[in-house]
Amino acid sequence: MKIIISSIAIILFSISQNNDKEVYICVSSTATKYHLTKTCKGLDECTHTIKKVTLKQANELGYKNLCGWEKKFN
Repeated sequence: MKIIISSIAIILFSISQNNDKEVYICVSSTATKYHLTKTCKGLDECTHTIKKVTLKQANELGYKNLCGWEKKFN
């Protein structure tokens, strides 16, 4: 039982830490992905504002998936 409770606590802590991670988004009505770095090749096409937000904020704004360029290298 202690192992299960400990495992759940670790998982919840990891999720919380991940949501606090800062990412970059292109603030545009057509943008849907978030980026780990401001210099990501996927942001080259952004003609709008690039904004640093937490991963949680990005998800709440509809940016639910990591950019495909960064998936290749992470």
